[in-house]
Amino acid sequence: KVFSKIPPSSKEVFSQLYIGAYDPSAYDEGTYTIEEGDGVKAYLVNNEYTPDTVFEVVDDYGKVRLFKNSKELVTIDGSSFSFRNTPSFMSILNQEATVRDATHEVNALIDHLLYHPNTAPFIALRLIQRFVTSNPTPEYVKVVATAFRTGKYETFGSGEYGDLAATMSAVLLEPDALSEVLD
Repeated sequence: KVFSKIPPSSKEVFSQLYIGAYDPSAYDEGTYTIEEGDGVKAYLVNNEYTPDTVFEVVDDYGKVRLFKNSKELVTIDGSSFSFRNTPSFMSILNQEATVRDATHEVNALIDHLLYHPNTAPFIALRLIQRFVTSNPTPEYVKVVATAFRTGKYETFGSGEYGDLAATMSAVLLEPDALSEVLD
């Protein structure tokens, strides 16, 4: 168990918890009681903070994230070294559950990679290098990465994270793309 009371902010939840949780609304009514704090909603079993407590927070992109109140650590015998152990939810007995669980784990990995803070600048740099110049300015990369994150560039885009219409508009219409000489 990581938290024994409601965390002070969603930032604290993101920094301490890494294991996803099932949506509490999937359980019978009355299974969980809800406690709310500053940007954090806690779903408690028997009004207690246990490893089964689920925290609901909204990330910077407006996506609702659910985390289990648990942390898996592996420690090395004879040392103070420890590292986070990635949990696996795959069943070795039930083949039907294995296919479902594998799909959930792959989707979670794809979400993790897509919403990683380095994804937008990485994609921005690669698109600029392929379509405009091999050595873009940091400001140019930042504008394109921002268009990817916000889903908007001037009048282009839907406003959703990862909108490629906004991203490509920024790549091709940004003044850096149209200038002949880049310093």
